[in-house]
Amino acid sequence: KFLWDGRVPVRRNAAHFLRLAGKVDHDNLAWLTVVTKDSDPVVREHAVAALATVGLPVDQVVPALFRALCDPASPVNDAALEALEQLTRAQPEAIAELLIEALGDQRPFVVVTGRDLLMRIAAQSGPRLVEALLHPNAQVAEIAEATLAELGSAVTTALIDALAARAWRRPLGGD
Repeated sequence: KFLWDGRVPVRRNAAHFLRLAGKVDHDNLAWLTVVTKDSDPVVREHAVAALATVGLPVDQVVPALFRALCDPASPVNDAALEALEQLTRAQPEAIAELLIEALGDQRPFVVVTGRDLLMRIAAQSGPRLVEALLHPNAQVAEIAEATLAELGSAVTTALIDALAARAWRRPLGGD
């Protein structure tokens, strides 16, 4: 309830508490992503940092973190990047698909961050990057191709498996 107080110092303290405690009661959990849009940059910074530790599903957290990457306040950007890195280390399987989708984002910093994080989790992202070669968004497909090329031998197994899969087989010589 203190996050909704009209006084900035009260909201800052409440957000800082959430950041340090790393937990939110279940009834208020979903509201934390709303707090990342607070008018005060210190409140936004603490709320963004808390997102990595409170237990919200990554599909609810990651969009708020991508938005925070582009926040005008540098500490909010830093907190978002740190939270994304933390989630990527803790839940690589869960976040990989969201990072693939980030490759098609209109915000360049989101695209670059998504690609960087995908490269850090090559074992989990390799198969998804191969699938992304056929993504309907050409930007995603192009960046996936470049990322796979840069990852090289780290994704060899994923590439071999994809080539062996029926979905990739096409008749030689046309039709």
